[in-house]
This record gives sequence, structure tokens and C-alpha cells, in this order.
Amino acid sequence: MSEARRTIIVHIWDDKTKPGGVDYDLSGYGAKNHEIKCSKQDPKCGMKPGVPHKVTFEIANRSSVDLCFPTDPARAMWVAADGAPCPKQACHQKGVVEATAVSSDGEQLMVENMDDVKGRYAFALNFIVRGDPDQSPLYSYDPIWNNQNGSTR
Repeated sequence: MSEARRTIIVHIWDDKTKPGGVDYDLSGYGAKNHEIKCSKQDPKCGMKPGVPHKVTFEIANRSSVDLCFPTDPARAMWVAADGAPCPKQACHQKGVVEATAVSSDGEQLMVENMDDVKGRYAFALNFIVRGDPDQSPLYSYDPIWNNQNGSTR
């Protein structure tokens, strides 16, 4: 079986009522209401445990702030354990859901999700202002990652 690949678009736009003056949403296969669902039981995937979903987050920025992902994938995405609150600082779930690379232009973040454990993971996608040499402060968006599997097949 091959690995599943998908692209999730991260929409960013101006909203003066939100922190940092921007708001966010997601679109793409399995993305709805600020949540990403991954299921190897989906007939479109035909995947087995041990085979990762490879997800690329791509920025569609329509805001007045020129945002991109930080160059370090560990800063670009934080993932809190199943049941934990949304991460406000660096935390990672290596071997479960983890960021692996950022494109050279900072527009894409590559992530691997093993999806072998059923759970809802709180995560933050973090952005910086393009060209900031300190790569701070971080702008954060905090959707949910909903793994629908355990090792069922």
C-alpha cells in the first residue's frame, strides 16, 4: 500500500478583532470546521497501520501581514497529547503527528501522521512575519487533529 498524501490550505485574512489582527481557517480533503480528520478506514485511502498520512499545509494569505512558516519545523507546528489543551508553547508527539520540513519559501509545512492511535490532538500552526531575522513573535492558529483509527487492520 502506498502512503496517503494530501494538501490542506491554511487561509489567513485580516480581522482586527482577533489576536495579531488576523484570522484563519482550513480547507481541503478531511478539513472542516477547524478540524482535520484522518482515517485509514476511508476507502479512498486503502491504508494499513504503520503507513503515514503525508500532509502538506500550504498558506493562502490574504492578510496585510506577510506571514510564513518558521524555518524550523519544530517551531512551525506544536502538537499536544490526546486530551491536552491547545499548546501555548513547544510540545511534540514524535512518531504520532510531527512536522518534518518547511519549504524554502516558508509557504509549505510538511507533516507525517502515523494515525495508528485513535485520538484528538490539539495542535498549533505557527507563523512568523516574513524576513524577520529573529523569527518571532509567533502568530498561532489552533485547530484539532482527529485521528479516527487504532490499529484496526
